Amino acid sequence: MIEVSSRHAPALAVLVALAILPAFVHRGDRFLHEDCRDPAALLDPARSAADGAGDAPPVPEDLLRLSRTRAVSRRIPLPEGAGWLDLYVVRAFNPAVAYRPSELYFFERRTPDLRKVEVLEHDGERLPVHRAYYDLTGSGRRVNVVGYVVVFDSKPVEHVYLAELRAGPTQLLTGRKPFWLLLGVAEVRRRATETAERALDEALANAWEEYRAACLP
Repeated sequence: MIEVSSRHAPALAVLVALAILPAFVHRGDRFLHEDCRDPAALLDPARSAADGAGDAPPVPEDLLRLSRTRAVSRRIPLPEGAGWLDLYVVRAFNPAVAYRPSELYFFERRTPDLRKVEVLEHDGERLPVHRAYYDLTGSGRRVNVVGYVVVFDSKPVEHVYLAELRAGPTQLLTGRKPFWLLLGVAEVRRRATETAERALDEALANAWEEYRAACLP
């Protein structure tokens, strides 16, 4: 938990209020602004299934219950039979999707062994990857390796509130913009953790490339 000095609490409260003001003003799915040129290219279940291996993994119901949220998924086999990686592409106009660690929609009531943010350098860009590691069995033999990138206002962001604060004045005029989550979950034996991390980084980089091709001018 982060402790905030009582001296700074009022200023912090004002900044948080300004960040969420567009969501309040445009609540009820009114006045939304789609800033992706071709969102259907990313959210087509048929295309996602064709790019994956086998049946698409299910999307958590709690995630889909958020208003105006769409998601697709695909399963990617890991090298050398190490396991599998499920990749999810989520678009949500409800900012709550990014107000807490997004992998908690997949691991409710579980505590990660480790959570961190690392920068992935890709094609001259810096992608802040939020990582988490979950022990599957309690013995440490099998783990879930999780990584995701949050995209807002057409940019990968590390600090969601700060990004919303910067975009607040524009959103008041143009409408609420969506959040995109590019999220991968791998299940492997612990000794294959590094293999999963490399595959996850590759999958997230490819997902970002697909986002750029579909959404940016």
